[in-house]
Amino acid sequence: MELVASSIANASKLLVLDHDEVTQKSNLDDICFYNWFQQTKRNRAVSNFESRSKIKSYIGSVVLKNTPSEFIYHFRVSHEIFEILLMSLPPRSKSMRGRPLLDNSFCLILTLWMLANEKETYRQTGERFGISESTAFRVFKSTISSISNLEEKYIVWPTGLAAQRNINGFHNLRKVPFPGAFCVVDCSHIRINGSLSDNSYLNRNHYHSVIIQGICDFEGKFINVFVGYPGSSHDAAVWVNSPVHKQLMQNHYEVIPPNCFILGDSAYPLSEFLMKPYRDNGHLELHQKKFNTILSSSRVVIEQAFGSLKGRFRRLNGIETLCVEAVSKTVIAACIIHNMCSDSDQDFEVDDLADDSFFNLEVEEHSNSQTTRASDALAIRDSIAKNL
Repeated sequence: MELVASSIANASKLLVLDHDEVTQKSNLDDICFYNWFQQTKRNRAVSNFESRSKIKSYIGSVVLKNTPSEFIYHFRVSHEIFEILLMSLPPRSKSMRGRPLLDNSFCLILTLWMLANEKETYRQTGERFGISESTAFRVFKSTISSISNLEEKYIVWPTGLAAQRNINGFHNLRKVPFPGAFCVVDCSHIRINGSLSDNSYLNRNHYHSVIIQGICDFEGKFINVFVGYPGSSHDAAVWVNSPVHKQLMQNHYEVIPPNCFILGDSAYPLSEFLMKPYRDNGHLELHQKKFNTILSSSRVVIEQAFGSLKGRFRRLNGIETLCVEAVSKTVIAACIIHNMCSDSDQDFEVDDLADDSFFNLEVEEHSNSQTTRASDALAIRDSIAKNL
């Protein structure tokens, strides 16, 4: 009653004296209701926050009691990968607004939980980990940023022995391998759960997204990631504007070995260093159909890599933010952890590999052609198709 009385008193001072009584009463009612609604809404929010139940020791009472398989099920990484990633993160040097400093272990657990669960909100995560919604947001954002800074260490283009191992891997990947396969490229959409004002992010499926262009090796590990282009962009446009394409155009023998190729689907432009299938116009010859089948059987590795990435980290199926930079960092961080998990399952012993000299083969006869010629690319593809 005191709040209503004070609102009426304040509102009465705003009225013009020459208004009639009906107008005065209407204005008083509107102003009183608005003030009452705003005060009630604020009080309700504060009350709900203070009475909201939280789990004060979720890590100690639940996470530390998880078996290795349960830990992988909930956080998508093994204990070993968690420890490696934890040691790679820089120490947290300052607290926020005088609050207690959260250690890296707590922050990493929270971040992995959010990456693994698509529908988990910051409010729900905060309640689970005994912190506020805003603190959960800041922890996730800062940890993702720290992980994404490890890109140069864990997303690496293969050279030397690693490149030769990759060539051998593609050669042994299928019963009938694609000759000279070095890596595969494709794009995928990362959904943004929000409405951006820039309609260029509205893709052909009528939702906002950013595009990730991934290049992976025969094991499905990402060796190059380019993310951030609007969802309405064509895969070919993303490819042409990517840094790796610019390096290839300058001198592709410095990026991939001679007689080796990047495999792409029909959306990509054919070139001397990128092979794509023949367009099926209903009149393909037998050797051309065989070429398409063999290329597709090797190129499916990138599809499997994207499926594994989004299956491991469900957050990538829909990120609730309107900041494209935050989306990009989240995707890169997920790719880094994906590669770390792939490394943990592999035997690092390298046997029967060639030395680094295969990258220094003489290629003077090609030095004068710095740009790709369509006729040369077509001739290379026809030659491969006829020799399969």
